Amino acid sequence: MSVETSSLVLWGVDIAPFLPTFVSLSMVIFGWGIIYRNAKKLSSRNEAHSFASNIMSTLKDIETLSEDFWFKSAYNDTPISYEMLVIAKIKIIQRKLSSFSINKISIENIDDFIFRLRNACTSKSLSISNLSQTQKRICMNNIINSISSLELQINEAISNRYPHS
Repeated sequence: MSVETSSLVLWGVDIAPFLPTFVSLSMVIFGWGIIYRNAKKLSSRNEAHSFASNIMSTLKDIETLSEDFWFKSAYNDTPISYEMLVIAKIKIIQRKLSSFSINKISIENIDDFIFRLRNACTSKSLSISNLSQTQKRICMNNIINSISSLELQINEAISNRYPHS
């Protein structure tokens, strides 16, 4: 009695013994490709969240600086110092936001949000000595609203680019 084995011949060579190895190797290479793509996406998402965290920290610095200026009379004798500090922080935010383009994250109307923040922080700062407490609270409220709007836009842009799965 003889047992017949099936063979697969390609260009005169029996490739049947190599078929399981080829299939296994193909699956490993395919799996590595998927893992690499997912790791790259996760790395980009972590980098974007790190940039956003740095921006949020700088926005918190602006809020603290503004609270000190509007409510605790820090820099009131030289409001231009407050303005220069706030503008420097806003420039830092703009540089950090430009790094979002590396991860293909775009924030619509970002220049408008930056302008609103800068305007809220500096529009009445030179006349602080002439403002009432209510007017100072209104100024601070405008700053907080501008910061909140910018934070929301940044978070939405990241969520749109990297939706939670």
